[in-house]
Amino acid sequence: MIRQSRLLVMFVLLIGLFTGCASFSTFQTPTPLKEGEAMFGMGVSGFVSPDGSAFGITDIYGRMGISDRMDVGIKAFGIPLGFLGGIMLDGKYAIATGSPTVAFDFGVSYFGIEDSRLTGLYPSLLFGSDRFFVGAKLVYLYASQGVELFNAETVSQGQVIPGGMIGLALGKKNKMMLEVNFYRFPEGDLVLFPGIGFQLRFK
Repeated sequence: MIRQSRLLVMFVLLIGLFTGCASFSTFQTPTPLKEGEAMFGMGVSGFVSPDGSAFGITDIYGRMGISDRMDVGIKAFGIPLGFLGGIMLDGKYAIATGSPTVAFDFGVSYFGIEDSRLTGLYPSLLFGSDRFFVGAKLVYLYASQGVELFNAETVSQGQVIPGGMIGLALGKKNKMMLEVNFYRFPEGDLVLFPGIGFQLRFK
């Protein structure tokens, strides 16, 4: 796990030259953390934009269980290692436990640079287990003025971006997260966001 964590840090530093205005990753399973349990994670996600440009976004995040059915989280995304990007807060509640677990998650993000301000709302439903899961996602972005995402998509005022994801979590306590998020942007482009992350859990 130490060697894997070092490789992840090196990977993050290599692709951390790109910024992120909004969060398009997931990096969590439908199963909430248990009460008193905490988790720290790092991840990277990337994609190829419609014009052929490649981008990467880094995430640093943490979660804490506040009941057997609910946990809350905070995520920094952008460069380098999230500190020059945005911030996101979210809460996840397990509507149904067992097999499968069904959870509703709702997040709010904020990104600001110079005169541009971008606020995001992120309702999603996650289905599955602590190992394999899928999700239906929606991203609502509101910009104080036109904000360009990934040199390809421009957000002006309010825009809704539907999407989904599929994920795999490897490991029992500490986990490696593999996922593919996909979104249909207003211009009609279907954009894929594959990601990899590592999580350390504490009690």
